Amino acid sequence: MSPDAARLTIGLALVPLCLGLTLFTVVTLEFLDIGGNTDWRFLIALEVVTLTALLTWLLAWRGRVRWTRPRIWMTALLAGVALVAPIAGLPYPASSHLQTLGDMTILLGLSIWMIGTALVWRDNKSAARSAGPISQDELQSAIRCPTCDYPLIGLRQVVCPECGWTATVDEVVRRAIDQITETQGV
Repeated sequence: MSPDAARLTIGLALVPLCLGLTLFTVVTLEFLDIGGNTDWRFLIALEVVTLTALLTWLLAWRGRVRWTRPRIWMTALLAGVALVAPIAGLPYPASSHLQTLGDMTILLGLSIWMIGTALVWRDNKSAARSAGPISQDELQSAIRCPTCDYPLIGLRQVVCPECGWTATVDEVVRRAIDQITETQGV
C-alpha cells in the first residue's frame, strides 16, 4: 500500500472512530458526573471528537505538505471553523428543522476541514518546480540499478556493468524522479 493510500485509509477510519469516541466521551462524562446536563456533555464530546479528527488528519498528512506561511494560516482558519461548528449544534427551541441542521454541523465542520485542507495543501506545478535543485547526493542515491544497486551515473549506455540490467534513459529518469519525490515527501 502506498503512503498516500494509507493516509486516505486513516481518513476513512475516522468516521467510525468519531462515532465510537462520541459515545465513549458522553458515557464517561455522565459516569464521572462532569459537564452538567446532557447537552453540555454532548457538546464536550463533539469538541473532543473534532479535535481528535483534526489532529489525526494533520499528523497523517504533515509530511506531505510543503508548509508556507499562507498554508499555515489557512490551516489554522480551517481548524477554527471545524472547532466552532459543534457549538452551532446546541439546542434550538424554535424549530425541529433548525435542530436537525444544528445536529449536522459537526459533519459540515469536518467536511470543510478535509476538503479545505485538500485544496490548501495541494501543490501546483510552479510550487513543485520551485522546490529547489536536486543535490548531487540525492541524484547519486536515486540513479542506481534496480537489480544490484550499482550507481548508473556517468555511464555512456544504460546498461549496468555489474549485472547487465538494461533500460531506456526515460525509464531511469522516471525511476530516479519517483525515488527522489518519495524520499522528499513531495
